[in-house]
Amino acid sequence: MSNGDWMRRLARHFEETRRRHPLDELLVMFDIDGTIVDLSHMIYDIMRWFDQHHGTAHFVGLGPADLDVHDEHLPHFLQELGLPRTELECVLDWYRERAWSERAILASHRPFKGVLEVIRWFQLQEHTSVALNTGRSESMRHATLASLNSLGAEFRVSFSDDMLFMSATGGQSGVARGKAAAVEHYRRMGFRVIAMVDNEPENLRAIASVDPAGEILLLHADTIFLSHRDRSPVGTVRGRDYDVGELMSSQRLRHTRLVWQGLTDESRLERFLSSNVGWGELSVRLDPVSHLPITRRESVWSLPLAPHEEFVPLETALYRMKAENKRVKLDLKEAGESMARALDLVATMGFSDQELWFKSTVDAIGHQGFAYLARCFPGSTRETPVDFLGPLIHGVEDLADEVMRRLRQWGLDGASLSWATPGKAKLLDRLETFGFEVDLCDVPDLEAYLRAALLAPRSITADLTPPMGAANLMGAAHKTSSARRGRTGRAA
Repeated sequence: MSNGDWMRRLARHFEETRRRHPLDELLVMFDIDGTIVDLSHMIYDIMRWFDQHHGTAHFVGLGPADLDVHDEHLPHFLQELGLPRTELECVLDWYRERAWSERAILASHRPFKGVLEVIRWFQLQEHTSVALNTGRSESMRHATLASLNSLGAEFRVSFSDDMLFMSATGGQSGVARGKAAAVEHYRRMGFRVIAMVDNEPENLRAIASVDPAGEILLLHADTIFLSHRDRSPVGTVRGRDYDVGELMSSQRLRHTRLVWQGLTDESRLERFLSSNVGWGELSVRLDPVSHLPITRRESVWSLPLAPHEEFVPLETALYRMKAENKRVKLDLKEAGESMARALDLVATMGFSDQELWFKSTVDAIGHQGFAYLARCFPGSTRETPVDFLGPLIHGVEDLADEVMRRLRQWGLDGASLSWATPGKAKLLDRLETFGFEVDLCDVPDLEAYLRAALLAPRSITADLTPPMGAANLMGAAHKTSSARRGRTGRAA
């Protein structure tokens, strides 16, 4: 089986198990070290710490990738590096005293690429949980949860105390038995354990010993491991790259509507109309010559029209969208006549409130403009960009909360965040607490789309026109259903 197939196999196993047991609480278990966390970063940080403290340069020029070794093999690695025997022992003592300390765990942990997205995908599925099954000692519980929840915050991944099963004592002896005990523990809690991801073949063999029915898919994370590969049970699936796209192509992620951004010329509009994407965004301003509203490229909307610039009359775009049963997101760039004419058009063409979505900024239409939209189109979505709240949410949270309360009072129920906004996951959490439907906009490509979808915003706005990965994005969008879990009434 190729390296990329293990996630596809996991997706298929999950789908088949769910079909056989539609109401069961399913559980996927992950080891931590060498499976979620790339230990080479911890080894690297401790070795650099040694050099800085002792004034040596043994590890200058090395990076984490050069220290991709099991800590049991460190003596041989240091010997090959040319360290004298006495210095080698000094380095090993330094490492043993500091490895797995709270400082090392909190400062040095780095996840393997894609693994937190995979975990997030499972945490989004109904009646499905993820548990951590580790050989770390119980004494490390607090630091382990703090570290992994800090790593996971960017992906809206979190682990609760009851989803962490640890070794009573730590150390290599008894780790495999502890892994098997975790399976029995979670079964007693009412879970059906369906998969275990671990980098040690010996641990997977122990899991197999308590699974005579073969219900648990065993996945070997082919990173660094101590036990021999031959210890893997028959049927073990091996891989290294965590490709969440394999999961999302197999199962629908039922929470996010997709919006086609940048419908500013005939070609883009035609592609959108022939697609299965339900929402299209039109940036609206007045043509200075005809004084009719047009839709125009975002990057030049405030500049005078160029002599041969392509644009689409708003009336034409709306007529064709209505004929194809599409829904409209109007990005209102100006108040006054531009906004009034645009609203007259959508009303005249018979768009219902549920088919309309208005976006603008406070400086463009003012709070009076948003209040007017709320009165005239009470069932529509009304949003404004809130990227400026990012720094506040991390430092002046009370002020950020007051801004959100004020926006709600003005009739806003939607908020847009650029994909490039730092700390967007935490801000997204807070916005949802205040009842905002969050749109992640300006999503540039397929990889960003998959990550954006896993953050579970209400919507994602992206330019699906080639060469921005439109074909792949469209395939992913086709697998994304229309309704967010727990919400009804609005189509994708």
